[in-house]
Amino acid sequence: MSITLATINFLRSDRTRNLLMSVPKEIKKVLIIDNNKELDQKLYDESWDFNLEVIKVPFNTPEQVCKLKIVENINTKYFVLVDNDMVLPNNVLDLYTIIKSDYKIGGVSGILLDHGYKPCCGAHDIFIEDGYLIRDIREKIPNKIRRINNLVFIKFDFIPHAAIFRKKIFEDYTYDPKMYFEHIDFFLGHWYLKKWIFGICPHVIFQHYPGWEIDKEMYATFRRNKNVFREGYKNLLKKWKLKGVIWRKLYFCPDEILVNPILSRIKKNLPKFVASWIDYKILDFAYYKK
Repeated sequence: MSITLATINFLRSDRTRNLLMSVPKEIKKVLIIDNNKELDQKLYDESWDFNLEVIKVPFNTPEQVCKLKIVENINTKYFVLVDNDMVLPNNVLDLYTIIKSDYKIGGVSGILLDHGYKPCCGAHDIFIEDGYLIRDIREKIPNKIRRINNLVFIKFDFIPHAAIFRKKIFEDYTYDPKMYFEHIDFFLGHWYLKKWIFGICPHVIFQHYPGWEIDKEMYATFRRNKNVFREGYKNLLKKWKLKGVIWRKLYFCPDEILVNPILSRIKKNLPKFVASWIDYKILDFAYYKK
């Protein structure tokens, strides 16, 4: 089975340990990009049932650069990409069953169980209208479903990074090391190419323990910096010649304020420049700190 598990270890080695402990025996290789000040040698020297490769990069190397480093060092046909605050489910290899069934499938994700109890996903489709990127779901979910070996595969243009990817797709478009919003940039690039299919399998549920409870100020500084957000947003629009971004509907993301049903209905009846301004301000004020 030609699969590598890949992740980034930054300031939360305890969660990385939980991830490593959940790796199934069928996955023989794990790749970690470590951008801490110092390697957690104690963690890496533990006895693991797989080949562990650790690549050290400078402290606080941007996430998009780390993901590109992952892609450059993967030498298996497929790899599972997750955040280090996740735990692999027992049926994670169902994603492998799906992706190897159709050579056109470029990536398949599961869904998340935030904090161990709150389901979340965020998958959606991409639309460009009047120069605006619209993140939405317009087709009825039953119409998007394929059944592969008794597993449900729901096609989407954008999926979470709790997924298995086909290494070959990165020859067509990979992570841009200059893009702060590397996640949407990556899937936007593939949306334009229209060469690969992406989707989710809701049967596969990753436990996810987000946040940095140990140091919220550090979290704000390194991952939710307002100035970095503003510059990153500007760069995203410039690269793709967009006027703005509008959020309307995400798959199974009930607590996301950007796609609150009432707010989404209001935004739908507003001029697009007003709707995108509202979403920008929500992100700027609610999520990012100076």
